[in-house]
Amino acid sequence: MSLRTRLAIVTSLLVVLGVTITGAASWISTRAELTDQVDTFLQTRSEQFADELGDARRDDNQPIPLPNERGLVFQRLTRNGGVIDTSSGNNQVRVDELPVREDDLEVLRDGGVSRIRKVKVDGVELRMITREIEGGRDHRGAIQVAAYMDDTNGALAGLLRRILLIGALLTLLAAAAGWLVARTTTRPLRKLTATAEEVSATQDLTTAIDVERSDEVGSLAQSFRSMLDALRRSREQQQRLIQDAAHEVRTPLTTLRANIELLERAPDIGEPHRSELLGSLRSEFEALTNLFNEVVELAIGERDEAPFDVIELDDPADRAARIFTSRTGRTLHTTLEGDTISGNAELLERAISNLLNNAHKYSPSDQPVELEVRGRRVTVRDHGPGIPAHERELVFDRFYRSDEARAMSGSGLGLAIVKQIAERHGGTVFVGDAPGGGAEVGFQL
Repeated sequence: MSLRTRLAIVTSLLVVLGVTITGAASWISTRAELTDQVDTFLQTRSEQFADELGDARRDDNQPIPLPNERGLVFQRLTRNGGVIDTSSGNNQVRVDELPVREDDLEVLRDGGVSRIRKVKVDGVELRMITREIEGGRDHRGAIQVAAYMDDTNGALAGLLRRILLIGALLTLLAAAAGWLVARTTTRPLRKLTATAEEVSATQDLTTAIDVERSDEVGSLAQSFRSMLDALRRSREQQQRLIQDAAHEVRTPLTTLRANIELLERAPDIGEPHRSELLGSLRSEFEALTNLFNEVVELAIGERDEAPFDVIELDDPADRAARIFTSRTGRTLHTTLEGDTISGNAELLERAISNLLNNAHKYSPSDQPVELEVRGRRVTVRDHGPGIPAHERELVFDRFYRSDEARAMSGSGLGLAIVKQIAERHGGTVFVGDAPGGGAEVGFQL
């Protein structure tokens, strides 16, 4: 079942419910009002006639005859509950005799007025009241007055038919209006669906989203547009990563192939050429291994949703410093005065290790490397040749290496990973000259 159909059905059901409640309340209140009018009339008319009969008895006059009124039935009772006479009035349906029950006998014994009640005589519905006739104890009797309910019931039946007819018409109108509203409401959703199907079929993530609204549908369209933008950026990043990695891997692969072919053509090559070729093969193999590891690390880092915890920034810096000194044996001066932050200790340790390794690569072997952590800022200083101003915006790009650095080992991904981790923590990277020579590279969270 489509959304349009469900909306139309729900709208119709709500209208039916509203019409039912309103119609039922109207019918019940009308019935109560009409019944109250009948009861009030019975109270008044029975009192008038009882007074007339009582006055006649007190004056020792002959009993007056029962009225013959349209819509009313009169009945006179003895003090023992016997029926003296009945007048059915000028009605199409005549009632021979009204019922007498215990309530009416209590009126004869104790006087007063009975509670008005509904009675049925020969299938005819009436409202009836029993009232005492005052005329002395020896002349006590009662008068019963009943009103035919056919006119009232007919009016209520007509009202019910009108309510049902109006309810049916309103339901049909509501269904049609609900269908139109649902069609109008779901039109942008159908456009989004068509766009999604087009993107799925063509894999074109640049497909335009034309829904411009400020309601929930507009928010959905904006979210869909943002999702496509994110997917497009992710694809572009993957393509650039593959292209850059393919470009970088060509040189070591070419060197490996040339050296292997040379060994095949000259299996008896003597020393020291054989050692030089094996050393070159080993070096290129290590370069490929490092390149592979860093590409994998960079690709995983783009998708990794590592959890953040409350940590001391000094902790990952201290671990990175200890690992660095144990691997390189280089002197490392550290200043650790970091803040408590929300971050991932493993990622931050990796970023600081990359900064230290980068400084180790460019510093003379007899010069120390300096690591400083202050507040939310991490700075690593080397004592190398420094970084030219025109290259400072490029050193954090993937696979970027200056002309001087191409003679050294490395893939050009270390600082790109630092930038990625810093941005994951909402930070930025920086590079500048160090006082007295060298470079300062780091990140600010």
